[in-house]
Amino acid sequence: MEREETTRPFEDLRVVDASRVLAGPSCCQLLADLGADVIKIESPEGDENRRWPPLMANVISSNYASVNRGKQGITLDLKNEAAGPTLWCTASCPRPRAAWASMPKSFAAAIPA
Repeated sequence: MEREETTRPFEDLRVVDASRVLAGPSCCQLLADLGADVIKIESPEGDENRRWPPLMANVISSNYASVNRGKQGITLDLKNEAAGPTLWCTASCPRPRAAWASMPKSFAAAIPA
């Protein structure tokens, strides 16, 4: 039986997720599940949700992993102008550079090729 090609309702939507802990990341996860390109922004310390037990083998909280799966991310240190942005990417985001095509040049310069 052939699998039918389906489109997801939010495939053309880009979401900047500046939330933290649980409610905001969960809402943005639903948008990602429905096809949105979600970019999570975190401080250098990271979302405190990363440290909540139970921790997985890679020392990331299972809760953090579940509500941030498939998202791309950037760390921004807004207190240190010289620090600049740092791109991180989960294993499930296949096109990290493509998501940044419309970002300001100052962000784009920090993204690895």
